Amino acid sequence: MGVLGNTLVLVVIIVVRDLHDVANVLIGNQSLIDLLTSLLLLASFVAPLPSIPTNNPILARFLCAFWHSKYPFWSLIVASSLNLTLMTLERYYAIVFPLHYHSRTTSTKFICLVALPWLSGFAYQQNLMWFSQTESGSCNLFQFPNDETRTGFAFSAMFLELVLPIAVMVFVYTSLTRKLRSTMEEKFHKRTKENPRSTSESKTRKAGRVDHRRTARRNIIKEERSWNIK
Repeated sequence: MGVLGNTLVLVVIIVVRDLHDVANVLIGNQSLIDLLTSLLLLASFVAPLPSIPTNNPILARFLCAFWHSKYPFWSLIVASSLNLTLMTLERYYAIVFPLHYHSRTTSTKFICLVALPWLSGFAYQQNLMWFSQTESGSCNLFQFPNDETRTGFAFSAMFLELVLPIAVMVFVYTSLTRKLRSTMEEKFHKRTKENPRSTSESKTRKAGRVDHRRTARRNIIKEERSWNIK
């Protein structure tokens, strides 16, 4: 499902030229990350892992650190979380500061924005490669020097992959909700000041609709009573 859905999203964004803007390119970047994550999920957890050679220490070290540790998969998991956070911040910037958004969104900044999740994810998960060891044809993972280092990496992973994205999304969507509500209230008050007759007419229309419904209900009740009498 991940491969099929994200492939369709990428095809639509590439084919339809009207979707070539900042928001949709970030969506396409998210789909590309999730597509590769789905493929690596199959390659890392479903397909059999290559055996560690004993006669080639360089190849053994590479296979253990890069493939057996599932370094590409976990790096893309981090990149996916960071790209979702960037998408949320981009929507916040576009809605709250629309003039700055359209004037300062350049191609160079945009390329850096798209590349940031990839670079951050693969840079952060390098601990999987450095703390893996090969020994007599076996790959030993998460060989931290002490428990303090292990605890530090665990808390940093929880903060980067869970706490930070959730906190940013909650803050941004709460701020967007307040911004949109205040904008709608300002427009409503402006309309009432510019054309007070329209509001009074709308109120009378609503009252007329209510009276019309009441008369209709009364007529129905009267008809039911007359039928009961008959």
